[in-house]
Amino acid sequence: LVFHLLQLKAQIAISNDISGAPIEAKNSPDEFKGNKYLKDAWTKGDVLQRDNKFFKDMDLKYDLIQDMLIFKNDKEDVLAFKYPVKEFHLKNRGTWSTLPSIYRNGYPATEKFTKESYYEVLAEGKASLLKKQFKTFVDAIAYGASETKKTLIDNEFYFLFYKDKMT
Repeated sequence: LVFHLLQLKAQIAISNDISGAPIEAKNSPDEFKGNKYLKDAWTKGDVLQRDNKFFKDMDLKYDLIQDMLIFKNDKEDVLAFKYPVKEFHLKNRGTWSTLPSIYRNGYPATEKFTKESYYEVLAEGKASLLKKQFKTFVDAIAYGASETKKTLIDNEFYFLFYKDKMT
């Protein structure tokens, strides 16, 4: 993994020239119950765009409903990436692992997911083990309440990517 990261950095240039489109990053309490992001807090990470621009130590959040990565710039503005992101790494501070979590797209489409969907890369080699996390809405009634409220539920699928096929 370390060799892969060093090789990756040798082929691309680290850039400070980032542009994005403004986006609302907060959940409306009236919309639904739950958090649409992978992690509640902003997480430091690195981003590789399809044009091979590499951005280091950014504040990132991964929206599991829209399958979209957002970032916070120096002025604390919340933005969506203007150019497509190929891969991003989230630093795992506060966990037992010191290696970053790697998320990548470009895998073949499946019944539920497109080629643009991000998968966490758990292992790579002749075959890759991938994890796809996503959230779905269910209608739920809280105890003592009379109205249903949309609630987010965590889901995950595991895939084996081998010989250009997702299983």
